[in-house]
Amino acid sequence: MNILIIRYGVISNNSAFVGVEQIYEKIVEEGHNITIIKSSDDIYESKKLKVHSINKFLFKPLKKFRLPLSMALLSSRYRSSIHQADFVIVQDPKYFTYFWVDLLFLIFKRKKFIIELSVIQKFINLNLGFISKQIKKFSIMNLFFRKCHKVFAITPFAAKVLPSYGDFPINYYSNKLVFTGHPVSRYNFEIKKKRDNKIRILSIGRLIDEKGYLEIFTVLGIFDKLNFDFVFHIYGGGPLKDFLLTIVEKYHLQNRIVFFDSLEHKILLEKIPSYDLFVLFQKQTPNWQEYFGLAALEAASRGLYVLTTDLPGQFFALKGFNEKVYFVKENSMSSLRDNIEICFNKILNNPLSLDQIDSYQEFTIEQIKEKMINSMLDK
Repeated sequence: MNILIIRYGVISNNSAFVGVEQIYEKIVEEGHNITIIKSSDDIYESKKLKVHSINKFLFKPLKKFRLPLSMALLSSRYRSSIHQADFVIVQDPKYFTYFWVDLLFLIFKRKKFIIELSVIQKFINLNLGFISKQIKKFSIMNLFFRKCHKVFAITPFAAKVLPSYGDFPINYYSNKLVFTGHPVSRYNFEIKKKRDNKIRILSIGRLIDEKGYLEIFTVLGIFDKLNFDFVFHIYGGGPLKDFLLTIVEKYHLQNRIVFFDSLEHKILLEKIPSYDLFVLFQKQTPNWQEYFGLAALEAASRGLYVLTTDLPGQFFALKGFNEKVYFVKENSMSSLRDNIEICFNKILNNPLSLDQIDSYQEFTIEQIKEKMINSMLDK
């Protein structure tokens, strides 16, 4: 089977793509062929997967004439890849406003294609002045759903969010929804025995308001005065870094909180077992929801205590863990404070163990690979 992946969004240095890449490599090992169409701006390369790049200028429509034309269709390599494919999977369209024309092209060519739900959500938010919202949301979207083979959604929560964008009748197409989950990268690791009473806290994420770092720092300032011995390491960059540094100084936490740049995913995974607690205090906004929580799942699967917000996507990802995962009420500082204290005491009295390591079996590379293949073959 020849599978074409159209992905204009970020691939290289994207931790969310690491597990997905491992799935694709497994599929290739079973005798199938996979080709990825990506932006030439992205430096991603692969030894096992075929990768074709589309030059960035091809992504721009003819603005002078305001034509909704996918210039990528002018690429002979692009058209040839579609012609040879048995299945086309359309993924993250981040860099490309007129990706929906590609979908129309696939329908015209009568190709079997699968859409990731994020593609539909991106389409809903597009401002297409020459097409009314009602036509866009109902006529064109219904066409996409009716003609596609399947729709991949990372969690049921992701699908529930869709109607809020315009009362789209997604339940009518529930037979096409496949809830894949997100694969957890599983490199060899070793749980390190706790050497002292210092509590080592980890967080991974962009330094943006939705991740709740301001609230976490505020609460940690309280625990610093209570003489808990802890350090908090944050891996990731973002627009709020300078502001958060001032908050660190305000609460005199310079010796407690350390910022690190983003690391290659595999290297970061190797560092996770040296910590005791993973913390994120996500907040939903009209434009952002946590659909899964991969970083929290990877931390839990490596034996860490996890403290995170009680969002539906987090529940779905972490439902296999019981005693080591604590859910904090969204936007509740008191809930955050109480649960951090519980986790601190648990860590000091119950060091890391391997007793929860196998609780994420639903999200293994093998399990999700089978879901994808079976959905293509209608099994």
